[in-house]
Amino acid sequence: MWEYRKARYGVKSIFEDKMTKYNGEGSCPKQGGCDIASVRDSTAMTPMKVRVRTHVVLQDGAWPNGLTSDMLKAQEASLKKDWGQLNVDFDFVEAEEHTSSKYPSCIPEYDGSNVWYDAINELKRTLFDAEPDAINVLVTCQTPGSGGTLLGIGTFPWDPAAATNEGGLWMNAAHIGGTHKTYNHELGHNFGLWHTFHGVSEIFCPTEGTEDCKALMRMGLCSWACACMDPCWEPPHNLHPEYDYNNVGDFCADTGATFRHWDCTTPTTDPICEADEFTGAPNDNIMGYSPDSCINKLTPHQQARVHCWTCDATPFVVENGGCAKKRAASQSLRGHHA
Repeated sequence: MWEYRKARYGVKSIFEDKMTKYNGEGSCPKQGGCDIASVRDSTAMTPMKVRVRTHVVLQDGAWPNGLTSDMLKAQEASLKKDWGQLNVDFDFVEAEEHTSSKYPSCIPEYDGSNVWYDAINELKRTLFDAEPDAINVLVTCQTPGSGGTLLGIGTFPWDPAAATNEGGLWMNAAHIGGTHKTYNHELGHNFGLWHTFHGVSEIFCPTEGTEDCKALMRMGLCSWACACMDPCWEPPHNLHPEYDYNNVGDFCADTGATFRHWDCTTPTTDPICEADEFTGAPNDNIMGYSPDSCINKLTPHQQARVHCWTCDATPFVVENGGCAKKRAASQSLRGHHA
């Protein structure tokens, strides 16, 4: 997943390609056993230490955007704090510096093409090991453009790229530091977490829906307009308590349904339909789009997904046989609950 400012919907085409690849239009299948609540919840929450290797591409011979090693360390401390609440720790390998003859300054600006995206993947293939043993993090600057500013792009663990040198994470150097939360958020995608608004703002209307309906839904607006025809739709919890919320949206019943929003207030009224749909929806979850200053929470269901998906799909990033120990503990737990 990717986070961006200003023209947020500009990467819609790439997102839709990925959604079609993973889900198929109009369906909400599970990507693996960890999307099944009973499997997720029987995963042992034993401590997990994840290895992270940072690759900094120099900008005219220096770290990009004025980024310093102290700023990176402050960001790493923030990661430890936020993810520590889920019993996840990190081993941050000393950052590696690289130069690129093709991109001596910054990657291309964000625009309607995929040139910037191709540049990121080209650098990943050049700098990352073909068989990763860590979450590789590519740090570059990006040329400013009228299309908006990209902040970061993670890789879902079930994406085949996650086990290759096209996986890992890309971060815009301008958004790294102790007060920034994009890095924290993007790691959530690498750990198997969707956005909290996934079941409202990132679902797609059936092909037989009207164009107006599709346009509204792709903007994350008027969830009741046609989303009820999509099996991924996550309705407002206060209005539909009968729903099995572990099988829709972000597959976490304890995160609450919400639309995409960008402020610290608790969202209630749909901004277009003016319907009080989302009373009590969260505004402080790290996997939402609220400002950095007010996101610091994760939930027990998210914790279970993180531990389950990481060890199921990308165990090579976990140190000291942590996944083997977790599997043994999980099997014992499942046997106890049988």
